[in-house]
Parts: sequence; structure tokens; C-alpha cells
Amino acid sequence: MNDDARCTLRFAVGVGLAVALAYGVNWSMSWLATLLTAAFLGNRAPRPNTRAALAIVLAIAIIFGAGLFVTVFFYPYPAVFTVIFCLGIYTTFYLGARGTSKFVVLLCTMAILVIPVVGGPTPALALLVAQSFLVSAIAALFCTLLAHTLVPGGTRAPSGADAAVDAHPLRTAWLSSAVILPVAVVSLAMNATSAVLPLIMIATLSAKPDFSVGAAGGKALIAANLGGGLVAVVFYQLLLATPTYGFLVSGFVALALLFGQRIFSDRPTAPLYASAFSTVLILIGGGTGQFGGDAEAGFQQRMLLIMAAGCYVVGALSLLQMPSLQARWMRAGRWLGGKLAST
Repeated sequence: MNDDARCTLRFAVGVGLAVALAYGVNWSMSWLATLLTAAFLGNRAPRPNTRAALAIVLAIAIIFGAGLFVTVFFYPYPAVFTVIFCLGIYTTFYLGARGTSKFVVLLCTMAILVIPVVGGPTPALALLVAQSFLVSAIAALFCTLLAHTLVPGGTRAPSGADAAVDAHPLRTAWLSSAVILPVAVVSLAMNATSAVLPLIMIATLSAKPDFSVGAAGGKALIAANLGGGLVAVVFYQLLLATPTYGFLVSGFVALALLFGQRIFSDRPTAPLYASAFSTVLILIGGGTGQFGGDAEAGFQQRMLLIMAAGCYVVGALSLLQMPSLQARWMRAGRWLGGKLAST
């Protein structure tokens, strides 16, 4: 078995374990465990050692503890909370530009976005959301470690390009913030709990945005999300015809094998297949749990929202390619930095 096959098999085993655990236990927002497991295993990184695993668990606890603390104590003060909210998003992207783990950056972004939008008005609900995220993240880490144990090998240390730190982290973080802040602030101001799935999708696509996406790259990303949506539609109809736990788990394993072969193929289009599979996980999984609503009645709405989120990210990245708009946004950042420094 070559390295690509090992990585694909480990990816499918990990996703299958996460699906079996998430839908077998079925805690609130348990489907997030499958999305996070796919993010963890969707690369060739080696198995985290014990120290790294404990560090990740500690980071997860700190991330969601901080998100819960800020939401509970500062949400009643909109002006202060909005500043902290925007600063948190910016800091997360800055850490990502400085080389912080993509998984940690994704968790931070999700915690900052989802906890206040869903649970801001109700502290008890904010606590439930934070607990759900925490349990899902720990479950994803467990499934990742177990998958590496069951299917060892095929990994490699990050190359110099993968491990490189962005030469201009402040600039990159500020531009990255421009992608997600408009939707995030509007959702927060309107208390739009229905925006949870689009926000998670935007967070997934914006974890390390590509500002050179261009027209061709943008069309490819939209096509990938559309392809993932079509796969989700077919799989969803099969689930309606065979609504059993065994079929659900085996179906996700089959899809993970199918997408995994493309994700670990070293083709230039490999990241697009990873994005398409994330779309499948969000569309199918987002219909379950307390915040997903009725699965059958809301599937079309979820698909429209997810497609809109993908188009929004592509559009935002394309706009930020325009020199004039990018220059204005950077001037706004320098002005804001000067104001903050003078206070």
C-alpha cells in the first residue's frame, strides 16, 4: 500500500469513527466532530504525540472558555463587545499568518463566530454551545489519534513552504478580516442564529484565504462547493430511503474514500475536493441537533445558504485583489491602528 492509499484509508477510518461516535451519542452539534476530524486528517501531517495532543486539548479548553467568558460578561455592552469581537477575529488570523496550527485557527474562528451569535442573548445557551464545541473538538482529536493508530504510515513532516511564516502577518490578518467581518458583524447585530451554518462554512474557507484566487480560481471553488452540494443531495435522498445508522456510517466512509483519493492525489485540484467534502459534511450534518432544525424541511434552505457563503468568500477574495480597494482597506487599518495607539 503506497502513501496516498494509507492517507486515504486513514481519512476514511477517522471520518467513519467520528460519524459513528457523533450520531451514536448525538450530543448537541455533534456533527461538528466529523467536520473537525476531516480537517485534522485532510493532510499528510504525522500523528500528534502525547505532548502535542495534551497541548491541543488545553488550547481547545482555553479557546472556548475565553469565548464563553467574553460572550457572557460583555455581550450586554454592544459597543465594547463588538470591539472585542472584531479584535478576536483579527488576532486569530494574525496567529494563523504567524504559523499557528490551521486546526487551532479554525477552532478559534468558529468559537468567536458561533458562540456569541447563537448564545449571546442567553448565557445558558452560550454555555451549551461552548460545551458542544468543546466535546466535538475533543472527540475529533480522539478519532484522529485512533485513526493514526489503526492506519499508521504515509505521513511526512511539513515542508519548508508549509511551515513558512507569512512575511507580512499584520497585513495578511487585516485583509483576512475583511472577508469575514461584514457577515459576522451583521449576523451578530441581527442575532441571526440561522446564519450559523454559513458562518461555519465561511470560517472553513477563510482559515487561510488565498488572495490570488482570481476569476478562474473563484469559479473552481464555486464549482467545488456546487459539486459537494450535488453529492450531498444524492446522499441525502439515499438517507431518506434508507434511514438507518449503519447506512449513514457506511455511506460517509464510502464518500470519505471517494474524496480522499482526490485529496491525497498531489493534484493542484486537491484542495478543491477537500472544500467539496466539507460542504457535504456541513449540509448533511447541519440538519441534525438543536440548531439544525428539521432535516427534511430545511435541506434546500441549508444548501442555498452554503452555496451563498461559498460565493460570498470567492467574491470577497476577488474584490480584495483590486489594488484600489485593497489600498483603501489598508489605509483604514493604519488609521484605526493610529487611533487605538493614541487612546
